[in-house]
Amino acid sequence: MTRARVLTLFFFAALLFAAWALRAPFSARQLWNLDEGVTFTLAEQIRAGDVLYRDAADHRGPLVPYLKAAIFEIAGSWNAHAVHLALALLLGASAFAVWRIARRLGDSLTGMAAAVVFTALSFLLLDKYDALAAHNGWFVAVFSTFGFAAFAWSLVRPGFLTALPAGFLFGCGFLCKQPALLDFGVTWVLLALLAFRHPAHRRAYLIHFVGLLAGASLPVAASAAYYAAHGALHQALYYTFTYNTDIYVPAVPRLERLAAMADPFALLWSASPILFVLTLAAAVSLLVTATRSLFSAHKPFPILVWLILGWSAAGLLSTGLSGRHFAHYSAQCVPGFSLAAGWILARLLRFAHPRSPIRARRIASSAAIAAVAIALVADYTRRAREMDPVDRDVPAIGRLVQSLTTPRDRIVVWGYFPEIHFFSQRLPATRFLYSNFVTGLVPWTNLDPLIDTADSVVPGANDLLLSDWDRRPPALVVDTGASRGYSKFPLLAHPALAERLRQHYAQIASAHADRLGVRLFHHLAPTADEPLDGDLIPDPSIVLSGHRTFLRHEPPRLHVSAPVGALRVDLYANHRRIAAVDHPPSEPVDVFFFADPATPPGTPFHAVVVTADRSIASGPFDFGAYAQSLSDERPAGPEFRIDRHTFTPLFVDTSGGDPKPPPSTPPLETHRSHRNRLPTSRRPPLSRILPRSRDGGLGPVRWL
Repeated sequence: MTRARVLTLFFFAALLFAAWALRAPFSARQLWNLDEGVTFTLAEQIRAGDVLYRDAADHRGPLVPYLKAAIFEIAGSWNAHAVHLALALLLGASAFAVWRIARRLGDSLTGMAAAVVFTALSFLLLDKYDALAAHNGWFVAVFSTFGFAAFAWSLVRPGFLTALPAGFLFGCGFLCKQPALLDFGVTWVLLALLAFRHPAHRRAYLIHFVGLLAGASLPVAASAAYYAAHGALHQALYYTFTYNTDIYVPAVPRLERLAAMADPFALLWSASPILFVLTLAAAVSLLVTATRSLFSAHKPFPILVWLILGWSAAGLLSTGLSGRHFAHYSAQCVPGFSLAAGWILARLLRFAHPRSPIRARRIASSAAIAAVAIALVADYTRRAREMDPVDRDVPAIGRLVQSLTTPRDRIVVWGYFPEIHFFSQRLPATRFLYSNFVTGLVPWTNLDPLIDTADSVVPGANDLLLSDWDRRPPALVVDTGASRGYSKFPLLAHPALAERLRQHYAQIASAHADRLGVRLFHHLAPTADEPLDGDLIPDPSIVLSGHRTFLRHEPPRLHVSAPVGALRVDLYANHRRIAAVDHPPSEPVDVFFFADPATPPGTPFHAVVVTADRSIASGPFDFGAYAQSLSDERPAGPEFRIDRHTFTPLFVDTSGGDPKPPPSTPPLETHRSHRNRLPTSRRPPLSRILPRSRDGGLGPVRWL
């Protein structure tokens, strides 16, 4: 083995190790953002035999869930650590590919510097929740980097066959996320420029272009054939194309989408000012060099310069397609920015060479390189302090869901919290692992309670949800409450779902779930119509009472409380068992049964708690009289109305005296437009408090 090959292998191994080592201190955390919750769950659905888009709805490209399913097949179910390790190694390999691109195009030193910058920037550029997450943006960056490496290799001998690998890789990138097409388009521009500069080779470049298209069409055609064979091609086209172009992207105004193109620069300045300066300096230098090359036919065409500019421009354009200020949309900028910064660093390295003739320039360049190295270490240290290596809140809900279900049970999560599927390791019972397609919520654009989301609902989604539900009733329904914009879509306000919950479910509460605003509705256990055991003596530790909230669409219910140890809770009406629900023995009993508010007064209800060694009964409770005593009117207080919308009191004091709102609820403005503002005592607008942060916390926000 030659010395050059040994050094190449050492450089490759060093980049792999560095990519892993930067992330190793935070490897204990399993989930970094909700996108991972989606794709991990989709991957497990695929392993269970579900077909993406037909049995699992999502508007992302299909390849990433299948790649994660392959990793899970090797490393074990729900193994997020294996995915994160695989991503780290892929990013290390991508850094090496960046060097190979520049080396193949005649500037090895730029490639080496860019590989180092790529390693740092792949950790620094995105925010603390997206940098380590295995989201689709990273996979696009990886496939595009490998695609450009194959493209640079193919330019040595342009032709149909040599272009196929590059096209294939770009096609895979497109199947990860649609904006990868912008990166692929850069190769078309580069071929056009080469054909313009070298008229004698235009036919070869044309054949090369056809080879690129043919290579890209292979994975796309294979994907289309797969979905057609499984009767899901229509759904795949709808979710990955129609939904995105008709609903998701237009939800953000065009000017806001254009403004989002500044996000990568803002992230770069925040993450590493020194790399920001290097990138801007490179942009000027590269633009000057590229412009001069158009008028210097006698000089070699600087293909690397144009590739860096084109790749960076494609990354910037990709951030403007959505307009949402999520850091992971900037992942496509990492390779281009790295090559740009590497371009400047390579020139500094040449100036700092001991053989450089100008001593002052040599000293200044050496000092600049040292400053860059010190700054990058400081940037990493600062970012490392910001990282939160712990999964918070949601894992506890996952454990609670696990205690109420078996691994084969499926659940429904109402809201936008796919992480609950991951931490509970329970698959969705319907094709909608989150409810946005049913409710019309478009993150994070139509949160305002005055915005009607009917136009954003996927056609037929409600019927599909109900048919899936009835075909495979969920063992548990998790209502995430007001979190992430769902205050305007209460679960019990959905008539068909509310009816199913009333007939077949009981709510099992826990202190932790209540603190996070989560409600769990457990499917009633199969039970026979049996009489109440007359020998049971009422135990004061078993309390049966009425329960009512002042929330809309919430009927009065029966509440059972008892100490820990219950395996099952039975409900009796008129001395006959009418419902039963299994219960985790480690939790105190805090169960709410739905009952008919029209029950005649005088009908006695009893609760019986079944433990491992005995049954304990409550005293009788007249639910009919309790329900009849409740007023159907809302509590007295102000109501705020606009059009068809009514805002009910957030706080009502019925104890007498002058009602005073809680100090935490200041008077603020709710407005339909800038020309029509009306004051109301409300919490801040949803767009300001319901989560542009995606840290996994459910939060304490409550809206009536």
